Amino acid sequence: MAHPLIFSRHDGESKGPEKRGRRDHRFPDHEVVTIFPGEYCVSSSPVIISTLLGSCLAVCMRDPFSGIGGMNHFMLPAPGRATSGGFWSNKTRYGCYAMERLINGILGRGGSKSRLELKVFGGAKLYDGGGDVGASNVEWIVEFIDREGLQVVASDVGRDIPRNIFYYTDSGRVLMKFGNAMARKRIVDVEKVYTTLYGPYGPKSAATLF
Repeated sequence: MAHPLIFSRHDGESKGPEKRGRRDHRFPDHEVVTIFPGEYCVSSSPVIISTLLGSCLAVCMRDPFSGIGGMNHFMLPAPGRATSGGFWSNKTRYGCYAMERLINGILGRGGSKSRLELKVFGGAKLYDGGGDVGASNVEWIVEFIDREGLQVVASDVGRDIPRNIFYYTDSGRVLMKFGNAMARKRIVDVEKVYTTLYGPYGPKSAATLF
């Protein structure tokens, strides 16, 4: 199986192997781009970025002055032990890499770190067993944000509910819809796979990226 697409968007053009933008009747004024675990998206033109979250975290980030914004979707804070190759081995499934890619993507398009505003979502615990990956993700992102001096303007994390997030990169607006039973089952099935492969996150990461 191929690695998941890791991509950015600039001036409305997809930098990945395929175009992801689509039209949705619910959002007539914006193109919608959906990202999946281990992916991130940055755009300097107005788009809505969407994703479905369980124990994973999504960080929505933008520079309100430049209008450049993006979102990532990561599964674990950082590598806790040796992992196998294949589909799940891409670096941006880890928060320590996903945050670096997202921040650098915005700064590389003219954004300023001092102006960045963040909104954080996810980190749910949807089933028993396998450790509380969601809580580990939340703990890690809180430490990272504090260490990097970033500004969080909104968050909704924890609990036992899946979340469907729609992020407007131009305004910073977020629409959040709680997932139904079908979405919950789909997320749980996926999370059991990577929890089995990698186990719960153990050591805290001391990495400072900037």
